[in-house]
Amino acid sequence: METIFIILATGFMCLLSFYMGLKAKGTEPEINMSAINPIKKIQEHRDQVKEDRKEKLEREIFETNLENVDIYDGSPIGQKEIPRG
Repeated sequence: METIFIILATGFMCLLSFYMGLKAKGTEPEINMSAINPIKKIQEHRDQVKEDRKEKLEREIFETNLENVDIYDGSPIGQKEIPRG
């Protein structure tokens, strides 16, 4: 008798859980699995680091060029060397 009660209670709980899951399905946001991909995140981070380095080098070259133009007096004396990547 107890075994039949346990089997019926378990079945009822399974059906109740399934029904509650169907009701809750529409309220939770969907998870974008591509946003969780760690390999893609690492590649994006590497690309961002490369872009940051490139922008920093371009900024240094531009600033050095401006300083060289300001210092220029017709001779190469006092000119700074332009950084190379």
